[in-house]
Order: sequence, then C-alpha cells, then structure tokens
Amino acid sequence: MSRAYRYYDSPDGYDLFRKTEYVCRKAASFGATVGLTDILLITQPKTYFSMAERFVRLCVPPIIAGGIFTTTVYMATNIRKKDDSYNHLLGGILTTCYINKLFKNTPWCWIFGCPIILMVIAYKDHKMLEGTKFMEDDTDRLLNVGNPVFEYDMQRSSMYKDKNNWVYSSWWN
Repeated sequence: MSRAYRYYDSPDGYDLFRKTEYVCRKAASFGATVGLTDILLITQPKTYFSMAERFVRLCVPPIIAGGIFTTTVYMATNIRKKDDSYNHLLGGILTTCYINKLFKNTPWCWIFGCPIILMVIAYKDHKMLEGTKFMEDDTDRLLNVGNPVFEYDMQRSSMYKDKNNWVYSSWWN
C-alpha cells in the first residue's frame, strides 16, 4: 500500500499542483471543522441559507490562504533559485497579509501570524539542516502499515507457528 503524498515529498519549487492540493485539502478539513463547530455550537443559525453562508465564510478563507502560501513559496523558490527558509517567510507574510485584509486590518492577525510564520521557518530549517522528522508522523505505526512485526512471511510458512514463521523486528528479539 503506497502512502499518500506529503508536502516535503518533492523539494520546493517543484510539483506546484500536488503541493497546493495537499495544503488546500488540510486547510479545507480545518475550515470545515471550524465551520461546523461554529454552526452547531456558537451561532446556531435558523435557516439553511444562513448555515451555508456561515459555513462557506469560515471554510473558504483557509483554503485560499493555503493556496497563497504554496504558490508564493513555489514562485519565490523559482525566482530566487534557492530552496531556503526565506521562501517560507515570504509565503507566511503574504498569507498573513491576506488574513489581515480578510479580518479588516486588525492587529491580532499579525500578533498570531508572526509566531506561526516563525514556526514554519523553524520547521523548514530543521528539515533542511537535520534531514530528519521534526514531528513524528505516527499514522503508519498506528495503522501497522509496513510494520514487519505484523506481516506474515509467506515464504517460510508451515503448519507450526514458531519463531521462523513470523518476521520480527530488532526490538522483538
């Protein structure tokens, strides 16, 4: 089973459409969660039209912000011909400008946007310098996909279930 595409499967400056689709899909799930939470728990609109309006108002801006970020990083990487954290800084600044304009020039957008920009830059720097995972992705481990402890070795199968019938990882022995 092949795993789904992730943002850093290809370097920045390549594969714009897959990266944009990945980021916008994550942003859509975030926006849908915020929209449904607002509809069900906070505003509780009475008509279907007002529910749809509220949902779209809260779901679409994160998708647009994700598209702005991904496109800006792609363009900055190709214009500058460098794959570094400054591209993510530009993407974060333009995305924060969009969110600031969306919320009618409130200073809170910059107060909350700057730490997010710094976290994205720190993630990119760590990814480039260390080459390791900054935050461990446990989805494969939780689903036991590709885990040799749970995979049956068909070449050595026999009637008896002994140690030779199973593939064991190093921590098991």
